[in-house]
Amino acid sequence: MIEVYNKKKKRIGFIKGRKYFDKKHRLIGYLEGNVVKNQKGRPLLKLDSHDDIISGGEQIGFILDSKIYIREVPIFEVSKEKREIYSNQRKKIISLKGNHQKIEDLDYFGIAAIYFESEWVLKLIE
Repeated sequence: MIEVYNKKKKRIGFIKGRKYFDKKHRLIGYLEGNVVKNQKGRPLLKLDSHDDIISGGEQIGFILDSKIYIREVPIFEVSKEKREIYSNQRKKIISLKGNHQKIEDLDYFGIAAIYFESEWVLKLIE
């Protein structure tokens, strides 16, 4: 199990395999193949084979050089070595601690999509 911490080093959730839980161990989302789904199974985002981010059949962003872009704007950066996710201002917003299983790009995409669902939505409608 991996614990998820916010920028204030407060535990905000857990990850078991490709399922994401809040701090009370309630399911908040999961990764099924290359599709991020909410707890009810509704698809949120998909990552295609070219690292394009798809929502509702439309390309809305992409992943390049460990950065997640929405509408050509980098919104998150991943540091696999430190197991952290940063904002586009290089401020740490998520850190992962615990089980040292290999965390892949797709896993970081799922983590960002679930734990920052509201930020993704704000970027989509701007």
